[in-house]
Amino acid sequence: MARFRVQDGTPPDWQAMCQVDVERVDGHVLSSVVDTLAFSTATPTELRRVGFDVVGRFVRLLQLSVEYLLHVQEALRNQVREEREARQKADLRVRDLEERLERLAADRDSEARKAHDFKKLAHTLAARGR
Repeated sequence: MARFRVQDGTPPDWQAMCQVDVERVDGHVLSSVVDTLAFSTATPTELRRVGFDVVGRFVRLLQLSVEYLLHVQEALRNQVREEREARQKADLRVRDLEERLERLAADRDSEARKAHDFKKLAHTLAARGR
């Protein structure tokens, strides 16, 4: 896992956050403001300046973003698990096909030897019959 490093942020985009309806927010909206929420620095002075209602909206968006990111994380874990299982099934299928190919190649070689032996026998019999 890559090392986590806190980044210095800029003041939050209060206008963008105030436009979000926190009661009807969805994943698309949250993904559009998650960078603003994650990479901004809200100083105490800045929080006092914007007021309680905006700070409350900011905190609610932070909570919803964490919930959304946990949901995305779980979905990604499930996707990784499903892809791992699919890869394992595909690996088994490849092994089965490789084994079948080896058997078919051995059968082909055996049949080629038989055909060669039959041709030799046919030539020998033909030579004796002359």
